[in-house]
Amino acid sequence: MKRRVLWVGGVMTGLVLFLGGCGMGTPGNTSIDEPPTQQKHLPQQSPSGSISATIYARSPDGLLIPVGVTLPPNTQGVAKSALEAMVDGAAPDLYAQTGFSAVLPKGTKINGLNISNGVATVDFSKQFNTASNAAEEQQRLTAVVYTLTQFPTVQQVRLQIEGQALSALAKGTTIDTPLSRQTLGINEQITPEAQPGNSMMVTDYFLYQGAQQTQPFLVPVSRIIPTAQDPVAAVVKELIRGPMDPRLQPVIRADAKVLQAKLNGQTATVDLDQSALQGLDQQQRNQLAQALVLSLTELSQVQQVTVSQNGDTAAFSQQSMAQPMMRPHLINPPIPA
Repeated sequence: MKRRVLWVGGVMTGLVLFLGGCGMGTPGNTSIDEPPTQQKHLPQQSPSGSISATIYARSPDGLLIPVGVTLPPNTQGVAKSALEAMVDGAAPDLYAQTGFSAVLPKGTKINGLNISNGVATVDFSKQFNTASNAAEEQQRLTAVVYTLTQFPTVQQVRLQIEGQALSALAKGTTIDTPLSRQTLGINEQITPEAQPGNSMMVTDYFLYQGAQQTQPFLVPVSRIIPTAQDPVAAVVKELIRGPMDPRLQPVIRADAKVLQAKLNGQTATVDLDQSALQGLDQQQRNQLAQALVLSLTELSQVQQVTVSQNGDTAAFSQQSMAQPMMRPHLINPPIPA
């Protein structure tokens, strides 16, 4: 299944041309793929009663970063609380610790959030619709969609402003149909070999560590590539290719070779050669394994992943990874909100 993406403004407008062959015309005529079917974890509750979830924040150099947050004990309405944590001023300690900034403007309120038949309808106050340009507007929308679709009951998102269903936001982003990870890329890139009308989108995870971060964060990057017959192999190939962005760092050596990358039912199997783990310490091996799982489970047909090196499932850690790995509950470790 090819992914279809909604793009507005600047470079993103050009991406409509690349995906035109997938049924895309103008941003106002977006076609929606069927909702993804990945297995998702329920929000994780600690013994103290606190709940962790992933929200998205803006790095000083403009990337959307997934941040694990710990919500207060016995939080009611985890999805709404996660959105509220992305509002400027709502979680000052979190942003002070990470050096990131809030995606949603100060004063933004979530007037309502209803989830029905896989679609989350969220009603924002008017402050949400005050972006200074199309790129900022797109980033706000992307952060909301990616935050809500982490939950198992949500595959798509509808947006309202002050109770009204709008066809577009103030800077032109169309919101007249439900949005999903298949219709919105994140930290987008176009490969040089991508051709208009014969392209697809994959999302790979790379590392980010700015001056204020003591630990690296895994960060998703949606990349437009030529249409591939084998999406599992394409995802792994782009991960080895590296981030194509000086703000990001690779998770695997550029000379790594893929011995096998295939889909069996809903399980992706990846076997790498000896060079793939050469020079990597245990933390880096764990990061690579997690990046593989996160990247491959962004494909709607993949629910779990098996990774190995020359057939050895214990190469990535001290324990065997023979059992397929599900997508983790959190992308990055939680920080108290």
